[in-house]
Amino acid sequence: MEGTKKHTAAGAMAGYLFQPERALYWLVKSSEGAQVGIETEDDIVIKTLNDDVTGREQDKHSISENVPFGDSSKDLWNTLGIWCKAIKSKEVNAEICKFHLVTNKVLPDGIAKRMSRAENELQAKACVDEIRKKSVSLPKQLEGISNQVCQSEDSILIKMIKNIVVSDKNDGTYGSELKEQIRSLLLVPSDVPFDEIYNGLLGWVHACALNSWRNRMPAWLKRDLFVVYYHRLLARYKVRPFMETARSLLSVSDGQRNHHMNELYVRQLYLLSIEQNDDLLIEAIDDYLCCMTERTRFSVEGNLTKQDFDLFEESLTNRWRLIHSSKKQAFRIKKRSADDVQSLGELTGLEVLEETLNHRENLAGVPTEQFYLTRGSYHHLANQMLVGWHPEYSNILGGKNDKGT
Repeated sequence: MEGTKKHTAAGAMAGYLFQPERALYWLVKSSEGAQVGIETEDDIVIKTLNDDVTGREQDKHSISENVPFGDSSKDLWNTLGIWCKAIKSKEVNAEICKFHLVTNKVLPDGIAKRMSRAENELQAKACVDEIRKKSVSLPKQLEGISNQVCQSEDSILIKMIKNIVVSDKNDGTYGSELKEQIRSLLLVPSDVPFDEIYNGLLGWVHACALNSWRNRMPAWLKRDLFVVYYHRLLARYKVRPFMETARSLLSVSDGQRNHHMNELYVRQLYLLSIEQNDDLLIEAIDDYLCCMTERTRFSVEGNLTKQDFDLFEESLTNRWRLIHSSKKQAFRIKKRSADDVQSLGELTGLEVLEETLNHRENLAGVPTEQFYLTRGSYHHLANQMLVGWHPEYSNILGGKNDKGT
């Protein structure tokens, strides 16, 4: 007797845990603004942002040999009765609501499967006739609910039957197969530990439902809050969208350097009395060349988009503008009493250069590790006259892009 009780309790618990598993699946599939209810009007209910019910689901999980939704089963007839009543009361619109019968077992061919295959009125009417015929031979305890179903108008039954969907074990309704469907819908990368993501999401479903029930409220889970939690969870395991090549692994030849000696970003350095053989100038050229090589690689590999680089350069430019504006203002003030304005401009430019380049900017929301990526990008911007070092670089070089300085 004790073993039977334990088996019954385990089966009931497995059935209860089946519903959050199914709720998670519907949260992943639902559209923005949707809500998924657990144990509300049905085991699972899906509502849109406008409160239209687009799905009602009855879940039957079994760890015994019993197969749910049989032709004479209480599972099937109770479910049909619940749905007919909901349609009659206009609780749901049978034109837009899908009625799901879901189990972890493999269902044999029967009324449930035939209703699921009914795609037109003729096929649905055949199922209505079969239901009414079957009701005559049902056990007496099902007489009340079967009468309720059979006394429903044909139009109600036909609309309902045309929207019935049956899903069983062969459709991956639970466990590892359902988990793989969820993984695919979430587009989780293969190198993210999905088991931890999945368990975290399932835990969120359990916690939200339990909190609602403890506060005597129906368990309605909001899809948008689910998405926020999912992204927070994913961020814990977020992989870098790119890996920078170490500076020591990128070679720059003298020929490449010589080819760049008259580029605009190099001429900007000449304004600061930096000469061709100075380490500062050589490093600037190397940073530029390494940066452009790396950016090309990122683009080819598809890890980063043009938008990622546009946002990256926008952040670099905004930071430079703050530095250059304050240094330029200080230059203007000192210029009034300076004996050597040229030297003052060069020194001010060196200060802008040092402060600007002593930085590593985030790219695609990820901190960069190599200085050359930020510094080379600054030189790339300087080559377009979008940034500059000397306080009067734009006037001297004839540029038109000295914005905001």
